[in-house]
Amino acid sequence: MEASTSQAADADKALDAMDGDGFVLVDKHDAVECLAFYIAACIQDLPEAQQMTPRQLQLALVEALRNLKRSRLQRMCAWGRRVYCWSTYTYSAVQMYQNPWLMR
Repeated sequence: MEASTSQAADADKALDAMDGDGFVLVDKHDAVECLAFYIAACIQDLPEAQQMTPRQLQLALVEALRNLKRSRLQRMCAWGRRVYCWSTYTYSAVQMYQNPWLMR
C-alpha cells in the first residue's frame, strides 16, 4: 500500500513539474526501467521463450542487442557514404559551373 502511495505522489510531482508546454523530464533510471519492462513483456509474449532456460534467454537477448547495435552502425556508415557521394557530385557541378572554359 505504501509503494502505491509513493508512486501516486511521484506521478503528482511529475504533473506539477510539467510546464505549459506539456513536457516532462524523464530520469535516466526511469527510461532504463521502462525499456527493461518493454523487453520483458516482449519476451513473455514469445512462445519460444517459455521453453528456454534463463541463460539461453540472456544469450539470445545479448545477441539481439548486439545485432541491433551493429545494424545501427552499418546504417550510419551507409548514410555517411551517401552524404559523401552527393557532396562530391555537388562540388563537381559547382566547379563546372564556375569554370568559364567548361561552360562554353
